[in-house]
Amino acid sequence: MVCLEIDCNRIFPEELIKQALSAERYQRYRYFKRKKEMEANPNNKFCSRPNCDGVLQQQSEADVCQICNATYCRTCSRQSHEGSCEGQLEHAIETVYDKLKIKYR
Repeated sequence: MVCLEIDCNRIFPEELIKQALSAERYQRYRYFKRKKEMEANPNNKFCSRPNCDGVLQQQSEADVCQICNATYCRTCSRQSHEGSCEGQLEHAIETVYDKLKIKYR
């Protein structure tokens, strides 16, 4: 953490920050520090599940969340699926139409 004083570039060591904060506040500090570092990398993709802050890691067939293990298609970023991305999108649209009782085609 860099000093907030104008024209001061001093960096506070992690141990000093830990000593200055309560355990709860230090955990929050670490959480937001990690989140900021992850968001700064334009190559990172994030899990879209509610209440999950996981970063997706590339594996052989899909991107996998490092926290909740959700899997996502590398091409369309939707949940992992069989078949083409276009076919999955068409199926999702048809499902919504059916639920809303909207006639199509």
